[in-house]
Amino acid sequence: MPVYVIAEVDVTNPQAMAKEFSAKNQPVVRAAGGRYLAAGGKTLALEGEPPKRVVLHVWNSMDDVKRWWESKESRELRAVGAKYGKFRVFAIEGME
Repeated sequence: MPVYVIAEVDVTNPQAMAKEFSAKNQPVVRAAGGRYLAAGGKTLALEGEPPKRVVLHVWNSMDDVKRWWESKESRELRAVGAKYGKFRVFAIEGME
């Protein structure tokens, strides 16, 4: 069953985030087997406070997510991203 990675991001420096993190992270996610479904599009809060920015990608398995998350490339990019925003990232198994 698919696994979805959801990131809520409060970006403090949009230009630097786009150039130094996002542009480099997307190829790393794709190379590791992830597929982007949404990234920073318009959101509608149905209940509670709306997130600042949401990113969603889908993976084939939780093992694939773990390999990507623990990879050298991902760790290095997360350190860069932390300079330009605050992240909350989690993975959830989908339903069959």
